[in-house]
Amino acid sequence: CWTPSQDCRSNSAPPCCTEWKGSWSGDNLRMLLNASKMLGLRPLGLQFGNELVSQAGIGARWSPEHYATDFKKFAQVVKSVWPQHARRPLLLGPDSKLEERWLTDWLKLKPEVDVVTHHLYSLGAGSDPSTTTKMFSKEHLDKAGRIASRASRVVRLAPMSRLPALWVSEAGGAFNSGRRNSTGGFASSFWFLDEMATFAQQDHQVYCRQSFIGG
Repeated sequence: CWTPSQDCRSNSAPPCCTEWKGSWSGDNLRMLLNASKMLGLRPLGLQFGNELVSQAGIGARWSPEHYATDFKKFAQVVKSVWPQHARRPLLLGPDSKLEERWLTDWLKLKPEVDVVTHHLYSLGAGSDPSTTTKMFSKEHLDKAGRIASRASRVVRLAPMSRLPALWVSEAGGAFNSGRRNSTGGFASSFWFLDEMATFAQQDHQVYCRQSFIGG
């Protein structure tokens, strides 16, 4: 259904842009991990995809069931290379914008995930001229706190014998490379420090800012 005039990254992209079918194959991953192990390299963690799930997905919008099925294969590949749990890289996912319903449904399927990860660009698009104003707005900063609280609640209530950790694995002030003289300047410390502390209060162990210059 795709033609050169259509953009699969636009809001009006045709369904075929995000309707991935078939089963994920871990063959390439297994070769990469075996080579890494031979060189004495062991990653801290491995995430299964990036922004592949829910209606917030970019390039794909997998259902909880689809992601759970392939995440299980992903975990099996990692375990085959590092059988001992203590030596195994952490298994991370879903690594997308928080959508509570989707995340709740996925965790009900009891995936072998060590860390639940989500993304956040709390200032919105860098093209927004009000970006700097938002950095000093209590009302706007409090929105991030509500997101942190919702993510924490979903993980705490997951029907799992061992609850996963919770990370913000990708964050920035504004997406699309931030805003000139704003997100890369001193003013950016106001939203950033507030957000890190807020998420720490809400059970997040790690907060990864994508870039100090730009977003």
